[in-house]
Amino acid sequence: MVAVHDLDALAAALSGALLDLPSFGALVEIPTQGIGGKVPFGWAQWHPEQRRFQAQRTGRDIVLKPRQIGFSMLELARDLQFARTHEGVQVVVVVHTGEAKNELFSRVHVMVRALHRWGLLPEAKENTKTGLRWTDLDSSIKIIEAGKDEGTAAARGRSGTIHRLHATEVAFYAQPEETMTALLAASEHAEVVIESTANGTGNWFHEHVMLAREGRFEDFTFHFFPWWEHEAYRARAGSYPPPETKRALYWENELRKLGCDEEQIAWWRKTVQKYGIDKALREYPPTVDAAFTVSSEKWFAPEYIDRLRVHVREPIERRRLERGGQSYGELRIYEHPKPGAAYVLAADPSGGNGINEAAITVIDHRHGHTVAAWDNNRVRPGELGHVVAMIGRLYNNALVAVERNEWRKGKDGSDTEGGIETLHVLERDERYPRLYRDPQTKKLGWSTNEHTRPLIFHDLAKGIEDPDSPLTTPDARTVDEAASIVRDPKTGRLYVPGKRRGRGDDGLFVTWGIARQVRERAPIPGKVIAVPVGSSMVSASFRT
Repeated sequence: MVAVHDLDALAAALSGALLDLPSFGALVEIPTQGIGGKVPFGWAQWHPEQRRFQAQRTGRDIVLKPRQIGFSMLELARDLQFARTHEGVQVVVVVHTGEAKNELFSRVHVMVRALHRWGLLPEAKENTKTGLRWTDLDSSIKIIEAGKDEGTAAARGRSGTIHRLHATEVAFYAQPEETMTALLAASEHAEVVIESTANGTGNWFHEHVMLAREGRFEDFTFHFFPWWEHEAYRARAGSYPPPETKRALYWENELRKLGCDEEQIAWWRKTVQKYGIDKALREYPPTVDAAFTVSSEKWFAPEYIDRLRVHVREPIERRRLERGGQSYGELRIYEHPKPGAAYVLAADPSGGNGINEAAITVIDHRHGHTVAAWDNNRVRPGELGHVVAMIGRLYNNALVAVERNEWRKGKDGSDTEGGIETLHVLERDERYPRLYRDPQTKKLGWSTNEHTRPLIFHDLAKGIEDPDSPLTTPDARTVDEAASIVRDPKTGRLYVPGKRRGRGDDGLFVTWGIARQVRERAPIPGKVIAVPVGSSMVSASFRT
């Protein structure tokens, strides 16, 4: 007969095993790759990347990963564990294809059968092609495919409250914006893990990786696992020929800087030979930026972006901007204003609806150095006028150039000039003394059009790529935008991708370019005495 205290000890041990993911993994089985059969999924079978994530997970995580490191398998074990250790919960796993759904569900069944053999799992009350539900805990796990159109994508979050969400290969969803918006709304207080390999730029996953990397994606923590940390990615040294292109040679040199040895270099050469450099960087990224570097899309070669990043530094001050109890975020200050110095401030409005960002760049008029930068996607054009005035006055009444052209469409489909409202506030409410006026049209503000757009982009590119005196900026956000500039394959148009492809013209890179263009057109002023004339923007001028 077993003593009561022995039963209590056994129950406690079993409870502890179920609640500890490595111990839970030892109770389930997973298919082995390539050789057939199944093995327990305990700590000894985990890769270093899996162990690191388990130690660092926060419950709200977004992960950029290379192929075939077993990350989806790890999270599938967590999905099942969560469903079997919490009462009344719904666990939802979202995949990108029907094939992936079938594959993951078959792996869940392998785990479930192992738990049955241990006597640790009752039969499921519901067992369908998409999910399992148990009545003892009233908990469930289901695997669904991301929506293929806007309607079905938006409906993915309507199946009730989600208590754990596992979204896998999000970069390959057909409608990621609609799918993830719906799912995150249904899992506001849930445990969430979003994991994927990269799939180009300008999509939901790319944008939210960049935001999370800077700590700006809600309460999500960003995790990255480079391929060279994976112990299996090695080949016999010298077994593959050296790179034949400058680009492949560049990335091999970067790998050596990261500390890769000759066996890892050999594996990388094999991978590049098999997939090509673009796919190798995307599916087995050595760095975060490499994952989103595609030669067919990106305008700047990676070596120029790396050169820019060398000069990035932390601001010497992050100054909160507030007015009337309203917060407008932080101004990143890299140089404090100097008495008597002249500055140029370029501002780009947005709709203030969270889709694209309003941005400001301030440069020193004499040297062209970036001295401050600001961006925010929740500031409307009118409010932006007050923000511009605050920053402009801080920098000795800097010459202000507001991009006045479109951020929205009129009811008749024509473009409306979004900067007009910002300029109205600056002139009428703020009585700001130094507003840039186009020398040809005599209109206030800067117009980015078919003639000035090439100047903005190509003059910046010329400076950035100049081997003798390269143009730099200390602002990391501006460099990130430079790294993501793409050329539209149909029109040849250059732009910074936004949440809606082709609508991301506003941004720090553009204001950097506008500020430099205005600097070339406007002489360094002497002492400014501003005398406003007239009451409307059309008739207003300033005598200096």
